[in-house]
Amino acid sequence: MTLIKYPTSRHIAGIDEIFKTFLNDFTKEPTVWRPAINVVEKNESIQVTYALPGFTKEEIRITVEKGVLTVKAEHPESTKEEGLNYLMHEISDSTSVRKLELPENINDETIEAEFKNGMLMLTLVKKEEALAKEIPINIK
Repeated sequence: MTLIKYPTSRHIAGIDEIFKTFLNDFTKEPTVWRPAINVVEKNESIQVTYALPGFTKEEIRITVEKGVLTVKAEHPESTKEEGLNYLMHEISDSTSVRKLELPENINDETIEAEFKNGMLMLTLVKKEEALAKEIPINIK
């Protein structure tokens, strides 16, 4: 008896693609992803930079609640036009959410934000008591 190897991987990949397409038609929720960030501590502040390419300033919301900083960016409208026959549609509605627990030494009333070229830069100012102080030494 001769055994013939059946190429199952090609068929399984095809079935997998059918299920993905089928399920995507029923899930119309936007994709949620976490943006990349850089966090740098300076003497008087902490700088947090978020990569939010493709978003506008109006699509970004920054909130602080119970010591948690939340940055949410969301496209309000669909990128898919009605009446077109899409062969592939990978550019979709997307939402970006990132939450950071703030250290106790941050004054959450003085957070500054700047958005430029898809980069959101936040300056988290430290409380006065948290700043490094120089103590002079008196020589007698």
